[in-house]
Amino acid sequence: MQARVKSAGGRWDPDRRVWTLRRQVAEGLDLLHRVVGGHG
Repeated sequence: MQARVKSAGGRWDPDRRVWTLRRQVAEGLDLLHRVVGGHG
């Protein structure tokens, strides 16, 4: 999954220990159940 997120433009934030990427991309990768914080 890491490779898919990275190839979709995701960036690793080592301080927060999370991947960041656009919500629409997360939805396309079926990852909305893993979203933390953010809006909506």
